[in-house]
Amino acid sequence: MVAIDGPAGAGKSTLAQAVAEHLGVERLDTGAMYRAVAWSALRQGVDVADAEAVAVLARHTTIEVGGRVVVDGEDATAGERWPCVSAFVTLVAVDGGQRPCPVPPLAVVSEEDRALAEAAAERRAQRLARRRQQAG
Repeated sequence: MVAIDGPAGAGKSTLAQAVAEHLGVERLDTGAMYRAVAWSALRQGVDVADAEAVAVLARHTTIEVGGRVVVDGEDATAGERWPCVSAFVTLVAVDGGQRPCPVPPLAVVSEEDRALAEAAAERRAQRLARRRQQAG
């Protein structure tokens, strides 16, 4: 299991892909899920500052993350990296009380997928705990 954390635009996805290819393993980009929800919200005119509206959208959105990002059957690979989408990811990733939203449920296909999903959730929890500690 390899965890890569850092600020937006630091090259985490590029590094993760290179490491995964080098090790011959799959990678799970949970950030792409949040960007996909932001992309979908912007495309559908949903106010990304309205946490409840975004939550409803996310619950009714099908997201496939792999070599491409597919949102409700539409290829969003290029769009989910647009600067305007990246600018709103933080709003999508927190609820109305500025608490982090959970990573959407994942379709676990294999034990490796399960392990990747659990590790991603643990890294996110640790990252959020560090942020709370730094803020408080």
